[in-house]
Amino acid sequence: KCDDVNCFSCSLINNVQTCSKCNDGYYLNNGICSKCDKACKTCTDGSFYDCDPYMCAPHYYYQTGENPHCTICSSSCGNCASFSQCTSCQDGFFLTGTQCTSCEMSCKTCHNNNECDSCHEGFYLNINKKCSNCPLNCKKCDSTICSECFDGYLLDYENKCTTKCSSSCLSCSGTSTHCSSCNKGQYLDIKNSICLDCSDECETCSSASV
Repeated sequence: KCDDVNCFSCSLINNVQTCSKCNDGYYLNNGICSKCDKACKTCTDGSFYDCDPYMCAPHYYYQTGENPHCTICSSSCGNCASFSQCTSCQDGFFLTGTQCTSCEMSCKTCHNNNECDSCHEGFYLNINKKCSNCPLNCKKCDSTICSECFDGYLLDYENKCTTKCSSSCLSCSGTSTHCSSCNKGQYLDIKNSICLDCSDECETCSSASV
């Protein structure tokens, strides 16, 4: 196993581990794997002009010419052959020829403007392939039966999300004071299912001191 987590393959040279090939998204820089520009899938150096030919990251395409480089697709494209010639679409759009057209607003994904394939949180896919509202404060549901609440609400025995969690919990389960996740700057005391403050210098932590 290579010491550098971004190294794909390495070998011992004079008893020193040396990287010979980096993972995608990184390039060899004096034996160390440095990060490529975000436009590149693979590269030889750190600029978007240094991407390997036609090896662009998702949502980028290879622009040929005097200064060939990877450049970004239109915002609605997932991937593209040129700026506005889409080969796939972002969520919320579907492909018509080489153009991406908006789905109905409540759809997360769709393949035409009449039917949804999946829905945003707080909606469910009904029998007409449309997205309908889940019950109040419900994140995931099957019609009127809720399976998960939005943060801050308890899923009760009637599969409803009408009870607020304790203000000290980000999310809760079983009872409103039984925390299952915590707000920023706090950690979950698993034994007692309560949220406790991190030390002042921590943004996130797993205990009061770590």
